[in-house]
Amino acid sequence: MLGKVVVHSIEALVSDAEAASYLRRMVQVIGCSPEQLAVDIYRDVKPLGNFLTTKHTMDHFRKELWDPQVTCRKSFSSWVQGGKTLSMKSKIRKYIETRLDQHQSPDMPDTFYEAFDQRVGEKS
Repeated sequence: MLGKVVVHSIEALVSDAEAASYLRRMVQVIGCSPEQLAVDIYRDVKPLGNFLTTKHTMDHFRKELWDPQVTCRKSFSSWVQGGKTLSMKSKIRKYIETRLDQHQSPDMPDTFYEAFDQRVGEKS
């Protein structure tokens, strides 16, 4: 999107990246290995059993979740009852500010700056 100049704000870029992340997760292939299918667990749990407390579920469930960075997962009524604390726009702005505050530029070798200064001097 940046390459084609169709993004008009950093907020739009973050929102689009969130949507792309969600879509990437939704089209991911569902694993069918013996470990992922956990056939042995079905035998152990039996009908009407509880899979949530098994070690297998604890070991694997986080890999299957999609964790949004800016999207609100509450229902509309829960969001309203919670005081409508953050709009999508303000949540995205807060996310951007946090990321910018946490960003640390990589150290560049002196040779990079020398080469850069030389190239800029050639263009002038």
